[in-house]
Amino acid sequence: MAKAIPTDTLINQLERLTIRLSEIVERDFPPLADEQLNWKELNEHWSIAECLLHLNLISDFYFPKILKVFEKTNTSNSKPSSTYLHGWLGNRISKGVRLSRNNRTKKLSESPVKFNPKIQDIAPINAQEVIKNFLKNQDDLLQFIIQSKTVNIQKICVPIGFLGLFRIQLGDMLKIIVYHTERHIVQAQRLLYNDNFPDIQLLETLTETN
Repeated sequence: MAKAIPTDTLINQLERLTIRLSEIVERDFPPLADEQLNWKELNEHWSIAECLLHLNLISDFYFPKILKVFEKTNTSNSKPSSTYLHGWLGNRISKGVRLSRNNRTKKLSESPVKFNPKIQDIAPINAQEVIKNFLKNQDDLLQFIIQSKTVNIQKICVPIGFLGLFRIQLGDMLKIIVYHTERHIVQAQRLLYNDNFPDIQLLETLTETN
C-alpha cells in the first residue's frame, strides 16, 4: 500500500531538479553549432534539438492547463497539506518516465503525433531558438512548482489530454513533467559523449590549416 510522504520533500525535490536541468542545458548546449545540435547517429533517433523541441511541445500543451488550474484555485480555499499521497494513475505514469538509479530509461511507446519532433519537423529546426524556448519553459515550470507550495497538490487535479477526460493530481502532474524532462535531457547529454558526435571546432581547424 502506498505511503504518504511530506509534501515539502516532494516539492523541494522537484524544485532542485528543475533548477539543475536548466543549468545543464544552459551550460552544455548553447555553445554547440547547429550541425551538432541537429546531429543524430541514425535517422530514426532524435537529435539534441529534437529532444528539447519534444519537451517544448509538451510544455505548450500542458502548461496552459496547469495555469488554468492555478487561476481557478486562487478563488478557492485550497490549503497546502503536510503530506502527499500520489494517485494510482499519476504514479504509474511518473514511474514509467522516470530514470532508474543508474540513469537507464524504460522503453516507452512512440510519442503522440502532436509531441513528436520528427513529425513536427516540417522545416529545419532553429536549434538556438529551441534552447531559448526550453529555458523559458523551465522558468515557467519552476514558478508552477513554487506556487504549488500554497495549494493542496493532492486535491487539485489537471486533465491529461492523451487519456481523454481523465484527470490526475497536480502533484503527480508536476512529477511527470519534471521526471520526463530529466529523461530527455539525459538522452540529449548522451549524444555529447557519443564517439561519432561531430567535433565542429576540430573540423574548422582542419579546414583553416588546409
